[in-house]
Amino acid sequence: MNRISVAVVKQSTRRFSSAAPSLSLATNWEPLRAKLTDPRARASLDSLKQAHAAILAEAREFAGEPDKINFAHYKNLVKNKDLVEALEQNYANIVFPDIKPEDCYTAGRSLESDLKPSFDLLDGEIADSVERIEELKELIALMEETRTTKATTIDEVAAMYPEVLEEIDEEIANYEWEKDVPQ
Repeated sequence: MNRISVAVVKQSTRRFSSAAPSLSLATNWEPLRAKLTDPRARASLDSLKQAHAAILAEAREFAGEPDKINFAHYKNLVKNKDLVEALEQNYANIVFPDIKPEDCYTAGRSLESDLKPSFDLLDGEIADSVERIEELKELIALMEETRTTKATTIDEVAAMYPEVLEEIDEEIANYEWEKDVPQ
């Protein structure tokens, strides 16, 4: 597999230009295919070639700037004009980073070392997400434990909320019949 990826990289012509947003990545697949004798390897190469073509087609389709959003049109459609104005303001303030191929890969260096800072950031995000998921699972478990429905009995509520039972007993002992009644 490593030889195949090296061969594809060596036979690729890559041109990136900030002036022209289109991506051109031409690959001569036939010399590589001729070296393969196993039908499964050829089928894998054909699959890779199809995926490559699909990626290039999608890159060409979305190469230019997207159409501008006609917020005036949506202001006429949506009843809440403030919502559309807030969305328009947020949209106007979006700043996308300018990512160039050399930002992702430096020729002559390993891809892993180039992407290590990104992977370290992602590992931190994953750890935070896993921690948050555990917190949410605990919250869900607590909510399921203390959920009350029409079928919940007084004894079950008293078991779940003993402080409420104590307050009720106190109110009864002190004859505070109208304590929680709005006046």
